[in-house]
Amino acid sequence: MPTVTVTQATLPIEVKNPLKELTAPLDNLLQIAKDFSKIYHDLALSSSTQFLPTPITSLPDGKENGKFLALDLGGSNLRVGVVELCGVGAFKEPTPATNDSGSPWSGSVSPSSTTQLVMEPNLGLVKSEVLTVPRFRIAPSSAWGIPDYLKSMQAEALFDWVGECIASVIRTYLSQCSKDVAEEIIHEGLALGVTFSFPMVQSSHTSALLMPMGKGFTFSTTNDLATLLTNAYAKVRILSEGGVKLPKVEVVAITNDSISTLLAGGYVHKGNAAVGIIVGTGTNATCLCPVGKLADFKKPTQKADATHVLLNTEWSINGTLPAVERHMTKWDRILDKENEKPGFQPLEEMVSGRYLGEIVRLASLDVLGKEGAMLPSRFYKPYAVETKLCAEVEGEGRVEKVIEILKSYFCDKVASWNWDTTSATTFTSICKTVSNRAAALVVAATVGILDVNNDLGLYSPKTIQQEEEIGGDVIISFTGTVLEKYPNFRERCQRYIEEITEKLYDEQAMKSTHRRKVRLVEAKNGGIIGAAVLAAMVKAART
Repeated sequence: MPTVTVTQATLPIEVKNPLKELTAPLDNLLQIAKDFSKIYHDLALSSSTQFLPTPITSLPDGKENGKFLALDLGGSNLRVGVVELCGVGAFKEPTPATNDSGSPWSGSVSPSSTTQLVMEPNLGLVKSEVLTVPRFRIAPSSAWGIPDYLKSMQAEALFDWVGECIASVIRTYLSQCSKDVAEEIIHEGLALGVTFSFPMVQSSHTSALLMPMGKGFTFSTTNDLATLLTNAYAKVRILSEGGVKLPKVEVVAITNDSISTLLAGGYVHKGNAAVGIIVGTGTNATCLCPVGKLADFKKPTQKADATHVLLNTEWSINGTLPAVERHMTKWDRILDKENEKPGFQPLEEMVSGRYLGEIVRLASLDVLGKEGAMLPSRFYKPYAVETKLCAEVEGEGRVEKVIEILKSYFCDKVASWNWDTTSATTFTSICKTVSNRAAALVVAATVGILDVNNDLGLYSPKTIQQEEEIGGDVIISFTGTVLEKYPNFRERCQRYIEEITEKLYDEQAMKSTHRRKVRLVEAKNGGIIGAAVLAAMVKAART
């Protein structure tokens, strides 16, 4: 019997119609991008919780160097590593053979290399060219999933755990160093760059007050991030006094995940990196905004002559609701109503990895459970349909394999339910429709951000910048598991970017030779690379 693919299986009309509401945003993405742009400009002038200024007024110049401890705390995971930046030079000691994924360390260079090496979109090394570009390596590093119980405790409990993780990586690092180098590190201490993937208000590179966090975290008290980290690590140092000595750690730079992503991309793609976006457990974006678009209370005070400032947009929270509200389905509204913070993050609930599976579950209750059909029990438990299941189903093109996956995942026996070609194809279609809408909205939101940068002419009265004026592609640096790992998500985003920008160029009658390509580029390890790059910029007083 020939293999039937998911795309070959016919989807009944009664399935297509209920999902039509989810496909509505695809009909006019350019208008949604324009709506986002207008809202962004308004938020930049008025909001105290979004489009927040940072102390950073420039992008990296590619010359940043040194060894730094780097920490990346996200919605699901913590990663800590020691990052060595070599600027435009080359490493003297041998390159570590592999990283924790089994591939060569991103950015590492063999001391025997006789050619210059180009950094490709994943921030790794791909081909030989006559170019000198930034180089880096990460060794050692470790990653942990954040225990769920810590998300509902006080901030101090979470950061005590983070302090233990920091100490663990430092111990590993010291064990890999020579005795003299280890003693020097213990004596001089380590500079720490921090990527923190949650809302915060910053007045300096080391002053960051936590705002309500979302992503399942429930504590809401205002805390200073540097103080929390410093106190937590200090406890570990005191407890370790009888054993392995630990160096002091100084927090020198704090920023969020999207800014780190842009800094990591900017370190490699100097001049062309325009926006940093995150689409993973949560979502966020950053851009280098002209100060003239900001309210007075957001303009730089320490650098009065600055022409630009990096913004932490916090685009996921409720100020951007007007751009997406008319595209919210009944399933989005149910999800939001039952969320721990209703109304807090409308965009995030429509596009991020924490919520895509839940939208699929809610839609499945109506589409698969029509006419009173009793579904497997996991469909009746909130968040029991995980986004990683949706990704696995979308990545498998053979219907019989999809049926196996679904039978294994929904393993309870329901007499009236059977996974067959029709039901498996229907579930796959729901997954694809939800993820496709997410990709479209991410792109519309991102193109709107490019207009804040003056890279496109959506809302601003000026015309699009022409290629001879700037040159090269417009680079959107990204990280996050949805963009990195969800099957075809990145490719769909790139396709929608091209669709929107071509329509925009046509509207403005731009010559084909002047049309800049807007390109998604993965900033692999962007959270810890960007934290290290910012730490180096701060130490060199180049922010």
